[in-house]
Amino acid sequence: MKFSEASNSLKIDYEDNGIGASKEALILKNRLRNTEKRIKVIGGTINFESEIGKGFKALIHIPNKSSVLCSKKF
Repeated sequence: MKFSEASNSLKIDYEDNGIGASKEALILKNRLRNTEKRIKVIGGTINFESEIGKGFKALIHIPNKSSVLCSKKF
């Protein structure tokens, strides 16, 4: 897992060398969908990459606090 700062956002790269999964299986995973929804609520993005037998990768970008506050109405 790598954490870095990239142009007003936090970037998180997660990768493993596990068994992987098909695209269809990723779509059906409830925990992944919930994670995606939570990240979108704060203005972030998440992309999943996986292939059977080739592991799993998640790329997450979360805007810094000031960017989120400027784009939301309270």
